[in-house]
Amino acid sequence: MPHREDEEVGLPSERLLAVAEDVDWTVLGRETHFHFATQAAPCETLRTVLRSCPRPVVVVPRQGVHGSSVLVAYDASPPSVRALNAFRRSGLDEGRPVHVVSIAAEEETASRRAEEAARFLRFYGMEADARPLVGSGDEAGLILGQAGQQDARLIVVGAFGHSRLSELFGRSTTSALLRRSDRALFCHH
Repeated sequence: MPHREDEEVGLPSERLLAVAEDVDWTVLGRETHFHFATQAAPCETLRTVLRSCPRPVVVVPRQGVHGSSVLVAYDASPPSVRALNAFRRSGLDEGRPVHVVSIAAEEETASRRAEEAARFLRFYGMEADARPLVGSGDEAGLILGQAGQQDARLIVVGAFGHSRLSELFGRSTTSALLRRSDRALFCHH
């Protein structure tokens, strides 16, 4: 991929957000340690950038990226719609099959949403299929289960579609995916 490397001085999240204004997407590791001399645990840079970045952020796992397909988690929310469109423009499908997962309590809703997003991607020439799931509760677990079944190298998700309060109490699907996924995440707020 064409890319640019920068060396910046200042608060990491502020510098990354400033640079992100003129790039297509930003790549960060799942754990950021920009203050390595003064901290043992990961810093808040990733979370701050994900919450405020005007462009998509690709979060990569420590062990590298493997897999033969892409999984899109789609619920028709504004962040999900933006993530779907940004992914479509990114070129990160690299000709791989794309599986669109939509989770809802009713099968009809899950099917409609999954097919809507798959149809959108097919219109732009991507090989996409709909994979509706009926369920509630641990959406991150359902998404990760599908990512494993489909051998996904990348999971596309709309970041932080819920309130900061639900995120604070660990109820955000994005937060759960960031904690639990061993695959790259394409996140767009």
